[in-house]
Amino acid sequence: MCLQIFNIFVIIIHAITFLPDMDCLSKSQLQNYARKNNLDPPVFTIKIEGLPHDIRYKAIVDIDGKSFESPTFFNTIKEAEQAAAKFALRELPISVDLFQKVSVLEISYVIPN
Repeated sequence: MCLQIFNIFVIIIHAITFLPDMDCLSKSQLQNYARKNNLDPPVFTIKIEGLPHDIRYKAIVDIDGKSFESPTFFNTIKEAEQAAAKFALRELPISVDLFQKVSVLEISYVIPN
């Protein structure tokens, strides 16, 4: 009986796209960008405007020596930070594979003849 051994490598690539419903991930994506490019983590600064009963927030994020500001004021700090991060991600040079997740699965099995 002859045995044959097969190795199968399966590569699955999931590209993350920047869609409007993924706005909540922009800050995390920016942190990943900094980590993968060996940069210091992004630093967020908040501007506040309005009366005590109607405070609005604008964020500025500093990364790699550049500053990016949210386009407008928001009701929450989180919204302002996400908007600034999203703006930064659109302006920073991003490599093609930066936001791709690669999974490699190796399957070995023996088939008897």
